[in-house]
Amino acid sequence: MTLVSELAFKKRTISSSCSRQSTTLNPDPRNALWGERPSDIDMQVFEGLITGCQGKAMLMWNLHLQQLMHIHTTYFDQASSEHTSEVVAVVREFLQSNPSIDYVLVATTQGDTGIAVAQALKGKKVVAVSHQAGFAAPNENELGEDKRKQIEGLGGQVLTTTHAFAGVARGIRKALGTWEINELLAVAYRTFGQGTKVCAEIAMMAADAGLVPTDKDVICIAGTGRGADTAWLVRPANTSSFPDLKMRACLCKPAQF
Repeated sequence: MTLVSELAFKKRTISSSCSRQSTTLNPDPRNALWGERPSDIDMQVFEGLITGCQGKAMLMWNLHLQQLMHIHTTYFDQASSEHTSEVVAVVREFLQSNPSIDYVLVATTQGDTGIAVAQALKGKKVVAVSHQAGFAAPNENELGEDKRKQIEGLGGQVLTTTHAFAGVARGIRKALGTWEINELLAVAYRTFGQGTKVCAEIAMMAADAGLVPTDKDVICIAGTGRGADTAWLVRPANTSSFPDLKMRACLCKPAQF
């Protein structure tokens, strides 16, 4: 079962019946996704029209879909690696409509998901983010050298680094049973699903490594255990600037997890 929801965006129009002129006020492009309330400047213009037209102005909210960004969110019936090909298809379709997005980040454990994304999205700057060394066993990394080279051979980059929501904080929890803010944030993000938490995490990891800019949106792909079942449009941030991280729009995720 797949459910699809659609976001429509608003454009503000203020028209004056006496002057027969209209002033179109577009939302701040940084917040174009969200159709926010009128700004103070908008209201000043509106009040000026009321004054100039002796109260005959009218505030109209145009609910027609604008071509700022058109997003379908696909919900899968459950978290599963079986959705990997569907996730890739959703991301490819979104990128066709939004070609200005250059970067695609993908979480990959053993390399298969990274290879699938690098193959499907040639022409984009694909960064495959692996587990950190020692995650499963001391001195080991689950991403084998052969699959690492396959990803790189397809034009992708591979990032292996400390997990943004783990690191020293996880070591303290394991040794002392004390939870710190990093892992508490991970718990909060998991209320949207494991894949959403990982999408936020790899965006910061790639930003800290200098592999993605922090002033442009990227696509993040992740899953639950293995494969992929989640994709988000994200504005990355460095871990030292965590509040600047923006989970801008969900492209797909499991509804049950």
